[in-house]
Amino acid sequence: AGQLGNGNYAAAIAINDTSTFRYNSTAAQTLSGIISGTGALTKDNSSSTLTLSGANTYQGTTTINAGTLKLSGTHTGAGLYTVNAGGTLAGNGSTDAAINVFGILSPGNSPGRTDTGTQTWNDGGSYTWEVDDATGAGYPAFDQTNAGVDAGWDLENITGTLELGGLTAGGFTIDIISLLPDAHTPDISGNAVGFSDYDPISIGPDLRFEIVRTTLGVNGFDADNFTLDTSGFTNPRWSWSVVQLENSLWLEANYIIPEPSTIFLVVSGGLLLYSWRWRRRRA
Repeated sequence: AGQLGNGNYAAAIAINDTSTFRYNSTAAQTLSGIISGTGALTKDNSSSTLTLSGANTYQGTTTINAGTLKLSGTHTGAGLYTVNAGGTLAGNGSTDAAINVFGILSPGNSPGRTDTGTQTWNDGGSYTWEVDDATGAGYPAFDQTNAGVDAGWDLENITGTLELGGLTAGGFTIDIISLLPDAHTPDISGNAVGFSDYDPISIGPDLRFEIVRTTLGVNGFDADNFTLDTSGFTNPRWSWSVVQLENSLWLEANYIIPEPSTIFLVVSGGLLLYSWRWRRRRA
């Protein structure tokens, strides 16, 4: 056991044999030195963020029980990562580890991309998906150049498979979050670039976002096993769905065209107002 304090700790850390490096501080901490050895790492304490920014090589497991583990460096030769309920795996780093998800995935840096090995999603888990620019995502090209970048939208990039076979109805949540462009702050009104100025006549019926990309496929997909939480994206002009296309998982945003009766009421109301003003000017 030892005391790191808060801020940045740049020295190398060796976790030997069957030892576990356990982080249980309330303070934010960045470990920028190389973490090596055969031991494990555990993140506890719900109020803190532990950032791993070094080129890590430790071979043991990584367990996130509470709070946030932000991966901004690399981790090769890694054992299993487990994100338990109450824990969050975030950041724009990479690991070759398999990921077992019972807690929260929050890729990138609002927005951005995380690279991992095979992921297994379980009931109670969730994916915090952020978008600040939908440019290119429209029909017919559905260009994904902005997937996993800022400005753009979040992406989990998997070398391996995405395993969904253990999910039950509504068991996994995707939280859809709109961000203010270039500000990296939530905008629940859902007016990220490409939404507020969307033109369904010239572009097409919907937008499509690749949110998980795999090299070996998605196994066990069933749309009914997902809950889409749009409390962070309240623009009433859009409805959302999750689909599997080839080796990827996608969110589709469908533009809701007003009913003809609604359009008639708006147009007729405008004509009545214009007529009233015209008569008033002539009186």
